[in-house]
This record gives sequence, structure tokens and C-alpha cells, in this order.
Amino acid sequence: MPIDITMPKLTDSMEEGRIVEWKVGPGDRVREGDVLAEIETDKAVMELESFWDGTVAELLRGNGDVAAVGDVIARIARAGEEAGVSPGEPEPLPEGELLPKPPEPEGPDEARPPGGPEGKAPTPTEAPTPAANGQPS
Repeated sequence: MPIDITMPKLTDSMEEGRIVEWKVGPGDRVREGDVLAEIETDKAVMELESFWDGTVAELLRGNGDVAAVGDVIARIARAGEEAGVSPGEPEPLPEGELLPKPPEPEGPDEARPPGGPEGKAPTPTEAPTPAANGQPS
């Protein structure tokens, strides 16, 4: 079960805090000591650090939102727990990795949708004819 991250009491007189900026997002891996967010208290802007290693499962409050001390503002999934990715969805890629580009069509025939540009089935004169030896001509 993911760990609840609550709005901490960063000063003696603090009753609520404003999330100035999240430094992480859902799917980001975090380690103990990493800065999760900047929190504005009644006296200053302070950093909220993670006390756990894991993956950010969800952010329950956004930048600029105010939360009472003790309110759950985010969740971190520990190793082996789901980090908010539903079954059937791909796992997030590591930071900086991109999916491979799909191949570009090589010729005008591959760029057209099946059935020709008007959506009609090709006539026998438009259909390619196979070579006698199975090789393209």
C-alpha cells in the first residue's frame, strides 16, 4: 500500500501550508532525502523531503493549493507496489528515454490508406501483379 505524504508542521505556529511547487511528478523515482516540493509556511518557504525510497504514485494537491497540517498531499509507492499504473498500461519509461519512432512510409503506395484515397477498393488494373518467380519486378 502506498505511503501517504502529509502536509508537515514545519513551524510551531503552522496550521496550513501552500504548495509552492512540486519538484516531482507521478511515476518519478525518489530516494530518501530527495526534495518533493517547496512548501510556504506562515513564516518562510521550506523544502519538503522524502523519508522513503519509492515511486511517486500520485499528487493529490497541485501547485498553489493550500492544505491543513496532516492532510494527505501525495502518495509514494515502495518497491514492489503499484505506482498508479493500471494493469494493461505500459510502465513509465525511465527519464530521458523515448519510444522508438514508427517507420516512415517508403513510397506513395504505403502512404495511402487501404482502398485508395477515395476509400474505394482498387480495381484489377490498379492492383499490383505478382511476378512469375515470386520476386518483385
